[in-house]
Amino acid sequence: MKGWRGEARMRLQEIEDVVAASSVGGNGGGARKEVATKPGMQRVLAIVLMLQFFQQASDIDSVVLYGPGVLAAAGVTSNTLLLGLNVVFGVAKASSILIAMALTARVRRRPMLLASTGGMTASLLVLGSVFAAFGGARDDAAVAAVAVAVVVAFACAFSVGIGPLAWVYSSEILPLRQRGQGASVGAAMNRVTWSP
Repeated sequence: MKGWRGEARMRLQEIEDVVAASSVGGNGGGARKEVATKPGMQRVLAIVLMLQFFQQASDIDSVVLYGPGVLAAAGVTSNTLLLGLNVVFGVAKASSILIAMALTARVRRRPMLLASTGGMTASLLVLGSVFAAFGGARDDAAVAAVAVAVVVAFACAFSVGIGPLAWVYSSEILPLRQRGQGASVGAAMNRVTWSP
């Protein structure tokens, strides 16, 4: 059985086997025990926890919440312009998520995650360098334009990669029988890491 139909049949059979085993086995307590004790699951669980930690520790929430303050510190003084830039920021972030949805089926996950984290790192390095070099130049339009561009680039890099892919990849690497328990532990890590 080759091709997507063969894989679909294989996945359906796996789901049916897990459902049959859980209806015979009771309340799923075995799956909870397997998450921590089954050989190889510790590595998979560690990857899930690290992905969720770094996805939240990237601090996209702070960029979203304090974006207007960062742009005001860069020299954007008009409240109307700050509101308009926040709208641009949201549209860019949403568009990047749509791009990620389209690319996820065609491109491997690891290159997308690496490109995303690389883009986020480069954006923050440029933003920090601009503030370090020109922090006192509040009326410089070029500084404000660079700050706006790198904040939008950071949000786009996050939204096209580690933002949505942390959840997708976490669910894909967990075996079906342990997916619910492993994903819940990952979600707990994500929420515990919340920073603002």
